[in-house]
Order: sequence, then structure tokens, then C-alpha cells
Amino acid sequence: MEEELEKIWNHMHEAPEREQIKLFLEYCDKLVEYKDKGECSEEFVGYRVTGIGLQFDAISDSNIFEDLLSVASDMEWSRNISYKQDIDSWNAERAEDIKSEEWKMFLKALAEAHAQYGKQNTEV
Repeated sequence: MEEELEKIWNHMHEAPEREQIKLFLEYCDKLVEYKDKGECSEEFVGYRVTGIGLQFDAISDSNIFEDLLSVASDMEWSRNISYKQDIDSWNAERAEDIKSEEWKMFLKALAEAHAQYGKQNTEV
């Protein structure tokens, strides 16, 4: 997993901005694949997407990724310290529901980013 992700990340550093966006989407897709296989958590996906996304101006400055980076930054918080629950009434079941909802929102934002990127590349 790490080798494949690092290979994409390294390629992003050498690529022109338009290619960086394409590679970032590929990076996100790989993370989803690994999460679906149980090889990483939502928190790991959120951490990686946020961290990588903010390293590249082509990504962090793009409207395409605004929602994706926002959801990813929420997702990187651990279930145990989620700010979406009051400290004195933390509930494990509610924490799972929050993570499940964040994951759905992330997948939706990723699909929308793919659609927007595709639309930009077909406009003349």
C-alpha cells in the first residue's frame, strides 16, 4: 500500500499542475480502495488526503477540491475525540455513525471532484 501511494505522490512532485490534479484523484481512489479492503481507516484516508492536498497549490487552490478537503479534514479526527459529540456524553455507537456519515460525504465529494475534473477537461 505505502509503496504504491508513495509512487503516485513522487510523480505528483514532478508533474505539471493539470497532471497533479489527475494524480491526486488517483491517489484518493487508491486510498478508498485500501479502506474498502480493510487496509486502512477513515482517519488514515482523511489524514492523507488533507496532508497531500495542502502540499500542492493546484489542489488546495482549486474549487474542485473544496468539499473533498473539508470532509477529509473532519474525517482525520479519531472516533474517540470527535468534536461532533459533547465530551460528557460521548457514545461509541454515535461515533461510528459519525464516521459512517463522514465516509459517505467523502465518497460523494470525491465523485463530484471527478465529475468536475472531467467536465473541465472536455470544455474547449
